[in-house]
Amino acid sequence: ISVDRGHDNTLAKNEAIKVLEEGKVLGIFPEGTRNKTNDILLPFKYGAVSMAHKTDSLIVPFGITGDYKFRSKNLTIRFGKPFKVDDDLEKANKKLEKEVEKLMRLNLDK
Repeated sequence: ISVDRGHDNTLAKNEAIKVLEEGKVLGIFPEGTRNKTNDILLPFKYGAVSMAHKTDSLIVPFGITGDYKFRSKNLTIRFGKPFKVDDDLEKANKKLEKEVEKLMRLNLDK
């Protein structure tokens, strides 16, 4: 689903929600952009937890480390335990961020 961060993305959001309502899987990067800093993570936006809440979908945290290059030998993806989002989106977003950071640190510490 194409997203142009500089413009209104209502159509993209609606398409993403439709995917989730159909019981399909949707990969969302909660930072909202690629991290080009030295920080392990950027602050998370609320799109992932908001859409999961609206569609009663599970969130599966994941952490990706390594080179984002074709045929990379060190790209690692680690998945965490799925969870449901209740009415407290701030709490859910913090939980997601904490889980993703933990998964990324596991990758980096090996």
